[in-house]
Amino acid sequence: TMLRKLIVGSLGVSSVALATTPLTLNIPTIDAIKGIERSASAGITAAAIGLDYKYSLRKEPDFVSQYYRGQVDELTDEQKIEFAEWKGIREKIHTRCARRILWLCRHNGGVFIKAGQQISSMNGAPRPYID
Repeated sequence: TMLRKLIVGSLGVSSVALATTPLTLNIPTIDAIKGIERSASAGITAAAIGLDYKYSLRKEPDFVSQYYRGQVDELTDEQKIEFAEWKGIREKIHTRCARRILWLCRHNGGVFIKAGQQISSMNGAPRPYID
């Protein structure tokens, strides 16, 4: 699957970086390992979030984008039900992905925590990212 290829690729790149970084930059090996771990966890988390949104929202009803652009004046009763179900699914995805980002920020610490604080203060961010 796509996620498996991504993980294997990340591990391959991390292995090469692990082997060469301490030698080329005079960085202690333990610091290089921590840096590679942070980068790998950030990459895997970002990929998981992207794939979650892509595959979970692939069944977006046709009228949704038209509705948001103002091209549809009023939804039918059937569309309203479908729209409410779709919004519920989207809210669950936002919650899952916000939790992944929270885990990443806590796991990696430092600048990741500051980035998480920045995300939570953005105007227009979905509610789970703010909470």
